[in-house]
Amino acid sequence: MDRDFEPPVQVIPDGVDDDPAIEFRLSPADVVTLRTMSAENREYSGLIVDERGLLHVPLAGDVDVGGCSLADAEQRIEGALREFDRVVRVSVVLQNQSGHVATVLGAIHTPGRVPVTPGMRLADLIAAVGGPVLSSSASDLGEAADLAGAQLLRAGTPISVSVDRAMRGDPRHNVRIRAGDHLYVPWARGATVTILGEVQAPAVLGYREGLRLTSALALAGGLSADAHRRDIRVIRGSLEAPRVYRTSLRALVDGDGRDVELAPGDIVFVTRTRLANIRDVLTALGPLLFGAQNVGLAVGLSRAN
Repeated sequence: MDRDFEPPVQVIPDGVDDDPAIEFRLSPADVVTLRTMSAENREYSGLIVDERGLLHVPLAGDVDVGGCSLADAEQRIEGALREFDRVVRVSVVLQNQSGHVATVLGAIHTPGRVPVTPGMRLADLIAAVGGPVLSSSASDLGEAADLAGAQLLRAGTPISVSVDRAMRGDPRHNVRIRAGDHLYVPWARGATVTILGEVQAPAVLGYREGLRLTSALALAGGLSADAHRRDIRVIRGSLEAPRVYRTSLRALVDGDGRDVELAPGDIVFVTRTRLANIRDVLTALGPLLFGAQNVGLAVGLSRAN
């Protein structure tokens, strides 16, 4: 039977309590300038840390500096050179931190590799790629970012943060970005809200956290002249075992109702006449859900029923 409307249950990542700044360490593809000071001073620019973390040092050969701080790298290179010059001193200067990049893919404007600068946080990384793709109209048909499903991976392990909350500046979610981090923002095709029945333009909308019933109906062009404003149904869950809620737009306008929050996968069905129970709702929805190949056909079927 129909029931009082329950708010959607949303699983929000815990966030990160401990996010300390870390010391800069050399990574493959970083470029350095090496200066040696002894009886004769020399400078070697454009030396690249290779994929193995090795830096080819003139005279000393390959020196393992991958993962080293600049100070540790200087000590290792000095140790290698002192087999040939016992008083040599070494200075390592970062020339280009090409190895310090993060990757951003998915529903964002300019996917790709982004240089990781000191102090960069998750919101900065998102801004550097132009931000997520956002839908502002029903015609986008879900072609928008699913921020709730976005994941930040570090060394292949998901970090428990919410991208949406990071963009709002929540410090527990707006974590520091490390070299090698991978951010994936999925498309909202799998997180949609479907609007059917007596509306001007039945549509599939990309879900966004906080999406309310009135906003969804507005994106579908509003109610038709034949819509039953006191009997709007929200179908949630699988169609094998759905939960069907009834809400009234008229009560909302009169100040007696509330603008319910929708959940990913919800189907909003605006009736023409009051339906008695779940069976009536699913019977009316049947040809729309199973017979319609697209939203354009769905509107024709909804008018025919």
